Amino acid sequence: MASSNSYKGDQFLGEDNYFVWRAKVKGVLRAKGWYKEAIENEKPNDTDQAKLKSWIKANSEALGFMLQTMSNDLAAIYYDAEVAKVLWKELEDHHLLKIVLNKCNFTLS
Repeated sequence: MASSNSYKGDQFLGEDNYFVWRAKVKGVLRAKGWYKEAIENEKPNDTDQAKLKSWIKANSEALGFMLQTMSNDLAAIYYDAEVAKVLWKELEDHHLLKIVLNKCNFTLS
């Protein structure tokens, strides 16, 4: 039996499906409670150990899920990401820039 986190090949993040991927992954991250903790919030300081521990767990889970839902090519690029919020923003910026450049007839690898 497949786990609830299983993804089909056509659902993996590739170069041409970012917005669909983002919607699906954001839904899962929200349902699991990882989006608010790891994407919306900054890493807490060391003085609040309970919050830090909760953030570390949510960040790890969110990163793992995001990487598992990427194409092999993209996972190989982002495999060493350490902060889910930073990865989320990098992916968003890359794909938004790609759209702008495409409208201006430029290409971005």
